[in-house]
Amino acid sequence: MQRILKTIETSRTRGYSVFGSQSGRAFGQAGQHLGNILNKYFKFQEINDKKIYDWNLLEDDLLSEAGILLFQNRKTGQIDVITLSDYNLNVQTHFKGRNNIMGSYIPDNTKAGKLIEYPATFGNIEAVRTMTILNEVLPNIKSQDFELGQMIIVSSANRGQTKFYNIGEFNKNCFKECLKIVNHNNPSNQI
Repeated sequence: MQRILKTIETSRTRGYSVFGSQSGRAFGQAGQHLGNILNKYFKFQEINDKKIYDWNLLEDDLLSEAGILLFQNRKTGQIDVITLSDYNLNVQTHFKGRNNIMGSYIPDNTKAGKLIEYPATFGNIEAVRTMTILNEVLPNIKSQDFELGQMIIVSSANRGQTKFYNIGEFNKNCFKECLKIVNHNNPSNQI
């Protein structure tokens, strides 16, 4: 619990979210929403007067600094990710006047496959940010026997918002394609 509170506090001080500081209330309605999301990860069994949690919170300074909680199911190995945000996840932004997540690189009317299906909402932008950090952290997980589960972006905006993603599908349909486009357009790769 202390690690979760530390991540929430770090996320707030770095400007990723304002959980815990809304209107002077301890958590406010957005915090209550976050608590409802986290509830799944606090289920436990008592064995010999000891609490054995179904999910373990994996420690990593980079994740904590970025306002990201990484949970691994003790039995199945499934990894779920929760990202704390302060953005309205449904708000559409534009890159070079374009509406897709890679609008800085590709026009909306291109045949760029699945990327066009991902609009440049703050929810999708937060998901790409999360995947970028996960790319750095996942190879360091002690247990290499894991499967990717859900990525949940939780925002403190509008009394709490949530976007759910299947990590594997988002990785295949969006993130890997984003990396290809960025790497292809990176001037240092064209020397």
